[in-house]
Amino acid sequence: MRFLRFLFLTALAFLSFEIVGASGLLQSGPMIGHVGAEEARIWIRLKQNAGVSASLRQGERAFSPTKIELLGEGFQVLHFQSLDPATETAVQLEVTRGGAMETASVAFRTAPPPSPTGKVRIAFGSCSKVSQFRSGPVYQAIAEEKPDMMIFVGDNSYFIVGDGSDRHFETTGETGDWTSPEGMIRRHLITRNHPDLQAMFRSIPCYAVWDDHDYGPNNADRTFALKEEALLAFRRMWSNPAYGSAQSPGIFSAFRHGPAEIFLMDNRYYKYSPLEHDDATQETGRIWGKDQLDWLLAKLKASTAPVKIIANGTQVLNQSKSGEGHY
Repeated sequence: MRFLRFLFLTALAFLSFEIVGASGLLQSGPMIGHVGAEEARIWIRLKQNAGVSASLRQGERAFSPTKIELLGEGFQVLHFQSLDPATETAVQLEVTRGGAMETASVAFRTAPPPSPTGKVRIAFGSCSKVSQFRSGPVYQAIAEEKPDMMIFVGDNSYFIVGDGSDRHFETTGETGDWTSPEGMIRRHLITRNHPDLQAMFRSIPCYAVWDDHDYGPNNADRTFALKEEALLAFRRMWSNPAYGSAQSPGIFSAFRHGPAEIFLMDNRYYKYSPLEHDDATQETGRIWGKDQLDWLLAKLKASTAPVKIIANGTQVLNQSKSGEGHY
């Protein structure tokens, strides 16, 4: 299954696109994050001591950020609120430091309000090793299709060995991108700054859940020693609606878009599989953990959306006993 998904992500014809500002004051982004009916978030990473000003426009109406969320090491999320739903929206950024200035812009459409009917177009993708290749044309094809959102369903940046070799597909070893927070961020940023993703990031709201290869080494679970560092790195790289709950940390959250409600699940932070642990069985093993499962069931019960989508980094309704034992 992962191999087939990987083929999908690398199969389309190449189109060129030039990235702007990756090595300047704007070191990464802008990327459109969560967009609701009345809110929007823009993700950026700035060079040290650089500042940003931003203006959002919907027709004749202009908005300033209601909050700039500082995530450390230059990572920021600009929050805009009180927007009009289902409206064409443009954001202009000015990044300055000293006498230097860089500009960038994004354009998108805010989500429609919750409704019993409607049309939603969602792009999905996973198992992307685009950081190890010069081209990833499927992302430009997604931008051209103009879906309402893009959901990265795990392995969005492939952590690989860090021993100096060029073993593109080796995901287990004593040393790798997963060995340090700096290595994790570096791999995430190589993917984020890839030229073929820029048109999509600047025109389509992007969401993500993780799987093992953008969390830790192969098949990593709740016993991963750097799980907290992995969570911090992921939170710095994505602008999802929320991260976990007040009681339970993680990357899970939910949001509404017209007739659809999307549930973004965390299949690593609490996972304990019988494939990796002899003391776990199919009955006692966990993918999401009790608190997250209770959260999902309560959210599903309360949801009024006629369409409910659960996005998870691995299969969960699976009769096969292969893979990570999720049957």
